[in-house]
Amino acid sequence: MQRIALVFMIGAVTGCAAHDQILTSSNSAELGFSRVAAPGGLAGKFDSVDGKRLDGSPLTIRVSEGRHVIGYSCPDVISVDFQAEVSASFVRGRRYVLDCNANAPGVVREQ
Repeated sequence: MQRIALVFMIGAVTGCAAHDQILTSSNSAELGFSRVAAPGGLAGKFDSVDGKRLDGSPLTIRVSEGRHVIGYSCPDVISVDFQAEVSASFVRGRRYVLDCNANAPGVVREQ
């Protein structure tokens, strides 16, 4: 009985791991900010991908190929009233940058 339970647990763990795709340079796209913060200014950060919160405050992220909604905070911009988002399509193996500021919606372009 214990062997059956152990086999079931191993299968469940490896099955879950198969669904958590590891994003690498060969199977995903990279997205960063087009400009860094001014000296002494606030750095930008990516907050979410398709509504899923990101850990930490990444300056660069990897996304799988396809269309995604990216939540972000622009460099040198303090925003407490809303979450800035941009929707864009990505192709694996390519690098993209997010152009953004406080006065206009963000734009993703291929670098």
